[in-house]
Amino acid sequence: MHAPANGGGYSLDRRNNFAGYSLPWERHTSASKAGSAPSSNSSRSSSRRRHRSPATAPSTSPPKGLKGSLAVLDERTVAYLDFAGSNAETIAHLRENGRITLMWCAFQGPPNIVRVHGRGEPVFRDDPRFPGLLARFPEIDPTQHGLRAIIVVHADLVRDTCGFAVPFMAYEADRDLHGKRFAREDDASLNTYFENKEHVATSIDGLPGLPLPLPPAPPSAA
Repeated sequence: MHAPANGGGYSLDRRNNFAGYSLPWERHTSASKAGSAPSSNSSRSSSRRRHRSPATAPSTSPPKGLKGSLAVLDERTVAYLDFAGSNAETIAHLRENGRITLMWCAFQGPPNIVRVHGRGEPVFRDDPRFPGLLARFPEIDPTQHGLRAIIVVHADLVRDTCGFAVPFMAYEADRDLHGKRFAREDDASLNTYFENKEHVATSIDGLPGLPLPLPPAPPSAA
């Protein structure tokens, strides 16, 4: 969902789908984020969990990158690869309430911000749908990044705004640090890495995060 090259802005259906329009994110002209938050009543009390009011329940909006890690599945559905990291807040929020917003900001070409508001679902390695979904991402080698889930987002609303205050910035290259860090991990060591992180199996707010132990990678991702 990069900035349009024709200078005319996105012609997206602002109600519930992409209306068949091309979303050319193979051109590095924008950055994306995935925003989610727990429900206001999701805080729980235990020795490890603090009660939080709706105003202080933590939300998350992690930036996304790596060419080939996003795909349009149909006119109302997009997906992205969820790679290894030290937190799993988005997974936890989606398991709890399913709400998610994806946002792309154009840094080159005409100013534009595109948001996809919808319902998301983490599809884990042991889900029978996982191999078929993974086949939709032919441009990236998931074994280099500790793939732990595929986030599938069904759009309820797609809209764009002007982005007039977004600065110009130039894309240089994907960072190779993530691949270098996680390419050396196998399933067992990756599971150990996740188990040693405080907020992977459990979110900051005490919600269930990434299910552990980590299932083995299917043959298509091994």
